[in-house]
Amino acid sequence: MRDQAKIKKMLESARAHVEQGGVGAAEVYYRMIAKDTENPSSGIERVAHGEACVFFARKELSKGRHGAACDWYQRALGADPRCAEYRVEYVLRACFPMAMWKNGRIEAERATRIDPKSKDAWRALGGVEAILGHVEEAIAAHDAQLALDPDDPDSRIDRAAVALDTADYATARRMLEPVLLTGRRADALHGIAMIASREGRHEEAEDLYAQAIAGGCHDPSLARWNRSIALQSVGRYREGWAEHEHRGIQKTDAAMALVYNRFKRPRLDRVDGPQMRVHVHQEMGHGDVIAMARYLPLLVERGHDVRLEVIDQMADLMRTSLRGVAIVPRALDYPGALGVPDFDVHVPMLSLPYLFGTEVDTVPWSGAYLRADPRMVETYRAMLPAGKRKVGLCWSSGIRTDGLWISEYGRRKSMPLETMSPVFERSGDCFVSLQVGPERKECREPVLDLLPRKPTWADTAALVECLDVVVTVDTSVAHLAGAMGKPVMLAMHTEGSWHWMTKRLDSPWYPTARLYRQTAIHAWGEVVRRIAADLRASSVSAAA
Repeated sequence: MRDQAKIKKMLESARAHVEQGGVGAAEVYYRMIAKDTENPSSGIERVAHGEACVFFARKELSKGRHGAACDWYQRALGADPRCAEYRVEYVLRACFPMAMWKNGRIEAERATRIDPKSKDAWRALGGVEAILGHVEEAIAAHDAQLALDPDDPDSRIDRAAVALDTADYATARRMLEPVLLTGRRADALHGIAMIASREGRHEEAEDLYAQAIAGGCHDPSLARWNRSIALQSVGRYREGWAEHEHRGIQKTDAAMALVYNRFKRPRLDRVDGPQMRVHVHQEMGHGDVIAMARYLPLLVERGHDVRLEVIDQMADLMRTSLRGVAIVPRALDYPGALGVPDFDVHVPMLSLPYLFGTEVDTVPWSGAYLRADPRMVETYRAMLPAGKRKVGLCWSSGIRTDGLWISEYGRRKSMPLETMSPVFERSGDCFVSLQVGPERKECREPVLDLLPRKPTWADTAALVECLDVVVTVDTSVAHLAGAMGKPVMLAMHTEGSWHWMTKRLDSPWYPTARLYRQTAIHAWGEVVRRIAADLRASSVSAAA
């Protein structure tokens, strides 16, 4: 039988040292507690062992060792399974940074059952459900959180975030407006700025972001990154690229910051400095890689030894196109560095426009810079009929489920193939699918589906080389066709971006692109009709 009084005394001493800032002394006591209560058999032993384990979990977190922290949290929950507070902390501080969403959901849901009056438990559950793309469940969790204290600014901001990501802007405003009168005014302004940006009011959004930053919002670097999108959307590139660098400092999106900061070696800070071994690495989407690839020859021209780390599906295309650039496969333990050749400095791809001081009128363009493998081109050319104009089609950007806004954004950029049918019906042209992913199964006659079951970007580039024009939504195919110098008819959604901005009908990144912009979210009918009419008109002009 353990000495219960001794355990209680050690626990009290450990707590006292923590309260007085004596973390080192507290650790001594917690280490003895963890050892003496390894298999707890009484209430005080369970409480003491759980508290000791959480102490060591927090210590591991302070060192960035999330995996070790998970082990300690799980030991704490095994010892004190009725402690909802530990479950919530485990979800928010360990599961979230490690993207352990399913496990996080289980633990958060358990916490709400253990303590249904815990706002933090409902908040954690709502956050996980939102990331998993479970709209109704996320709303229900945050509504339960809000019901416990309808005036709580945190709860109102959390509920507004779900409304914002599901395009329920009326609810988002209703949640945020009362918060403007509290100490969380700056965070309410941040949310209202995001509403303005999502509704296409980027000039107004930029000013609201600036107010939120000046007012001391919770994550000013996130607000500055969001502000960069508004600035870039209206063509204020120099300011926008500088703000865009805050993606690596912001605390809210751990995955984005991790990719930016994945190496311990220094980042490239100027392109005209000493000649070095520069490791350029893929950061976000495939379209971003294609757009940024234009900068690599400029680094080579400055005498740098340049290598590009990309996913396998893109390696062959980049190897064929970028002379003088070594293409290396993505690290085996990505976002680690296993197998990555040694280098002096690294640069995430989306930092290149900032380093080159890119303005709207100085976007590098000396002609098509991506090239298809000639042998693959001939293979695809043999599959296509002679004597007809060949039109490539891509109708979906891919609808992901890892987060409410990511899912909504994908839907905004996509349409069913049937919606695009006015383009390819009653026409003498040859239409070819460039679609990949689940939406590819929508392909039907008269649209040809020629790509292999699992195409690489080299396959898609070879097929694009055989085409006369590409009709596409805002996805990587638009970037590929533009980078190859092919005419692009882009069905454009209402969102702004650095490459397509908000009002222009052309793009400084791809001179051969023409944009057909929506006037309302998800409203593709008029866009498709205009593309179809222009496609027919150009066919008639060519024939004449």
